[in-house]
Amino acid sequence: MELIDSSLTAALTGSEVANSLLAFSRQHAAKLETVDIKSVVHDQVQLLKRAAGRKVTLEEVLADDAHLIIADTAQLRCAVTNLVVNARDAMPDGGTITVCTYNTMLAEEEISAENGLKAGDYVVIEVVDSGVGISPENLQRIFDPFFTTKEVGKATGLGLSMGYGFVKEMKGTIKVASDVGKGSSFSVLLPRATELLTIKSPTIAPSDAPAPDNGHKTILVVDDDDLVRKSVIAQITSLGYNTIEASDPAAALEIIGSKQPIDLLFSDIVMPGPIDGVELARLAGEHRQGLKVLLTSGYPDLKTSHSSDMLQTQQWAVLKKPYRRNELQRVLQDALSSALGNRLAPAH
Repeated sequence: MELIDSSLTAALTGSEVANSLLAFSRQHAAKLETVDIKSVVHDQVQLLKRAAGRKVTLEEVLADDAHLIIADTAQLRCAVTNLVVNARDAMPDGGTITVCTYNTMLAEEEISAENGLKAGDYVVIEVVDSGVGISPENLQRIFDPFFTTKEVGKATGLGLSMGYGFVKEMKGTIKVASDVGKGSSFSVLLPRATELLTIKSPTIAPSDAPAPDNGHKTILVVDDDDLVRKSVIAQITSLGYNTIEASDPAAALEIIGSKQPIDLLFSDIVMPGPIDGVELARLAGEHRQGLKVLLTSGYPDLKTSHSSDMLQTQQWAVLKKPYRRNELQRVLQDALSSALGNRLAPAH
């Protein structure tokens, strides 16, 4: 069950990154909810342990009495992820990252025009690394959009600036302390919730219902992101289906062109290269007439797809990320029971 929980968290995170980019460009409204900071940070740290690498030890020290906050959970997860990833990259030879949460109170004398905070109770999320540290000249620029000291192609320079923008939007701030050669500390301060919103924070709640007997059905899962693909396979397998995986459309077409039994193609739409998920669906239909298709995407604007016009013409069903296990189960059943392979009712 732990594998399914972490896998679902990974699947949700893929869409959260896209949504945070939209929030950064102010094209996506924040979804404010009451957040249990310990639960959210713990879930994210457990997920990130798998990506930290063998040389890095990721530890957590989370206060049991951490205040509730009002925030956008998706953007909060991304902010924690960006801080941990930056800490990992600051330790090329390995080291320790410690993620802490605790309560603090700011008095009137601690408030300044610079930090823009109000006196009161706050929750602190602190990410401390034992890495190379940040030089004083770079420390002044780390939150500037597109600023990065990493090699070309290794980073966008948006991670910390997105996190900073989110924290400011939540009426908080980020404090940074760094010692060259000894490491850095990023402390995110977010104000305590003064009232509880009726919307509940997302939780990982696997279904107690037994997996149906779908062992005679085989689904080809195509996604270029290894972590997301593995998480999707874990979910589909838990629903009782057989799965075959492909990391790109070319590999998927080889499988489709073979004699392996496939009942449904389940592919991400936006993938690098000349063939995206929509074009893959079209080519799959040429190789195997009647092959049923279900596409998925975390992008709210599918004009980013090379074949967006074809998607509208063919009316393939699109399951929007993030999705829950019960939603995936329903849409897969609908797709497999459809009389036509490439003409499915839109997924909701």
